[in-house]
This record gives sequence, structure tokens and C-alpha cells, in this order.
Amino acid sequence: MEKPKENKKVKITYDEYKKYALMVTGIIKDMERDGQDSVVQSDVVNKLVQKLELEDGAAEGNACIERTLETTKKIQNVIQHLITKENVLMVTQDSRVKNERMLCVNINVEMDNMALGGQ
Repeated sequence: MEKPKENKKVKITYDEYKKYALMVTGIIKDMERDGQDSVVQSDVVNKLVQKLELEDGAAEGNACIERTLETTKKIQNVIQHLITKENVLMVTQDSRVKNERMLCVNINVEMDNMALGGQ
């Protein structure tokens, strides 16, 4: 059995980016409303991947695992972009393991008119 390539680049369309960005910020906002000051990145990624994979319907075997890994990578890239480029998310507590850092939505971001990608 062949091991999946870890460093395989994933491509994402702008529409996918917008969809994921809104879903990520929505999940974090919901968790903040439930009383959490900040959220572990892996929790956000896991919730979103589960939601997206359930929507798409589970494929069989390796195809499902590969698609899940690809979706996970896309979401992690979107989160990184929201932190470094868009300034929508903030790291409240860093970690040696990137996926274990704590995140929150920047308090200056208005969810209703969130401009993504410099629009």
C-alpha cells in the first residue's frame, strides 16, 4: 500500500476559499458565544472537515481518506491566510504544533460585511 504524499500541494478556488473562510469564522464565533475565549485550531478543522465530508457523502476507502486529507489541508491553509493576510483571525496562544495553537476572531472584524481577498 502506498503512503500518501504529505507535501502534495492543494489547489483551492476563490469560491472555495470564501466558503471555508466564512465557515471557519462562523464556527469560532459559535464557540466564542458558548463561552470560549479562544479555540484550538484542530477543533475547528475537525468540526469543519466532519461537516463537509457528511455533506459530500462518504466515498469508499482510500478515496475518502485522500479527500479528507486534502480538505483538511485546504482548511488549514485558509486559517493560515485568515491570520497572516486577512487579519480576520488572531493567534491568542501559539504552540509548537501549528494545529494546536489557540485562535479567536479579531474583534475589529464585522461578520456581516467581511471583505475577503481584498474586496
